[in-house]
Amino acid sequence: MAGNARILLVEDDLTVTETMKDIFRHMGLFDGLQIASNGQVALEMIRLQKFDLVILDLMLPIMNGIQLLEILNNDKAFAGLRIMVNSTQESRHVRERVKDFKNIRVEILPRPFDPMEFAGIVQALTRGPSPIGGREK
Repeated sequence: MAGNARILLVEDDLTVTETMKDIFRHMGLFDGLQIASNGQVALEMIRLQKFDLVILDLMLPIMNGIQLLEILNNDKAFAGLRIMVNSTQESRHVRERVKDFKNIRVEILPRPFDPMEFAGIVQALTRGPSPIGGREK
């Protein structure tokens, strides 16, 4: 699945977005990459489409990453959704906020990060069962 993985990058910083796009291009995952610049747009995209992985910054406009995580965790339609939190926020604080989440799978990779470590986590998270998200009509 990794080669044709559908990945949503939720990031409002253009420099970080361009860096991530370069990493995905080198990994051969660029074609499946979509980008949302705030939490509200990301939520709408997740409701309409299936993603293998969501990579989420926490400090976002309109709806922040923690708010988005809580909404996704509280909706059974997103059970099993894989999310990598990639943020400059203190990872201990983030772990505390998400430790009791049972509906979604959250991995945390604080910034700055090693691109090889990032690529390894993305590859591990994009393997496995079918993607979650999108509502059946």
